Amino acid sequence: MDRVSSNLILLVDDSSVNNSLMETVLSDVGYSTIVATNGHEALSLLNNRRPDLIILDIMMPGMDGYELLESLKKRDSSGDIPVIMLTARNNMKDKEKAISMGATDYLIKPIDIEDTINRVQRALRN
Repeated sequence: MDRVSSNLILLVDDSSVNNSLMETVLSDVGYSTIVATNGHEALSLLNNRRPDLIILDIMMPGMDGYELLESLKKRDSSGDIPVIMLTARNNMKDKEKAISMGATDYLIKPIDIEDTINRVQRALRN
């Protein structure tokens, strides 16, 4: 896979295993990443950094991915940042809900590395 120019991607997932995998996949092609393990931590990070893309797990304790997506889209500072939702649930209802709430795309766990990189690149181009 060709290396890409460095963009900053915020990963939001309560699983350290998933975060490590995504960090490896993305850094291998030249992306920089920052990690939040819950919605509140993500919002706090966004006060100091502006990522070019957010990859957001749907199922998290406390504030789930849908609640965080809604909060992100309402904020002037993050409303235009593309968001790719990430989940183990593979059903059309979840995909439709995520897209209707403003998500750019949707990834299913376990991730396919090439598909993930392609979707990240597409989200960053738009």
